[in-house]
Amino acid sequence: MANSLTSGQGSGPNTYELLSPTGLSVARFGWASGQAALGTYICARFIVGAPMLGFESLIRPGEPGYAPEPTVASDSCGSVTAYAADGAHMLVTLTAGGLATQYDLQYQFVGGSAPTDIGARLAAGTPQLVLITGRQVPPDSGSPNAISLRDYNVARVAACTPTSSVNPRPGFVGATGRISFTLPLGCAYIGQPVVGSDQTTFSFDCGAASRDARGTLAPALTQQGWTSCGAVTATATWANGTHRLIVAEGSGSPGEYPTLTQPARPAATSACS
Repeated sequence: MANSLTSGQGSGPNTYELLSPTGLSVARFGWASGQAALGTYICARFIVGAPMLGFESLIRPGEPGYAPEPTVASDSCGSVTAYAADGAHMLVTLTAGGLATQYDLQYQFVGGSAPTDIGARLAAGTPQLVLITGRQVPPDSGSPNAISLRDYNVARVAACTPTSSVNPRPGFVGATGRISFTLPLGCAYIGQPVVGSDQTTFSFDCGAASRDARGTLAPALTQQGWTSCGAVTATATWANGTHRLIVAEGSGSPGEYPTLTQPARPAATSACS
């Protein structure tokens, strides 16, 4: 994208900004005038430098080292607790498990359909469960704290279940209800989870903060009731009763994201071991 810095180090003409899949700025580089126009996604080799990277070469599809553009999916199912709309977009807040998530949905980017009476039902006090799915993009400047989606679909559902979403989140059904984990703001799940008989693994990205995935997720895990069982090498295990989540650092190579693993079977005891 065009450089957001207009003055000082890292600014200047023909300077572009690299964004992570979740919309966080990770670096800047120069692209000489007269070269082919850049699209919205590139795979390239850079020379490490500050305040800007040095451009070395483009990596084209089919060439060794090429990483295809990742798909950042987002979904949320919950009760509608806030709603606002104008002629261009709507802001919908869904609450589930005590956690509220606001979505910024611009009408021109709808990929499916959306009920037209969400606001009227909320104003009338009629309970409604809604499932929102879509492709996450960088936040809109007018609603920086909302999750902005493209190709989205909004559907009214009878119940929220772990299988009622396009991209399931880590979660367990416990004696007191569903135990789950929501990524902190600025992070997003990448693609679909890898589901096996023993565990399910979710890839995620937090932009530059992905370099310390365990440290980045720790405050959110603690806030949502998880207890640290300690770290070993590049992983950290968290417990909530007999349920476990394992955070693993990514390799740093293109397309190698940090992961969150949910074992299929509960631990024998609630104590970390």
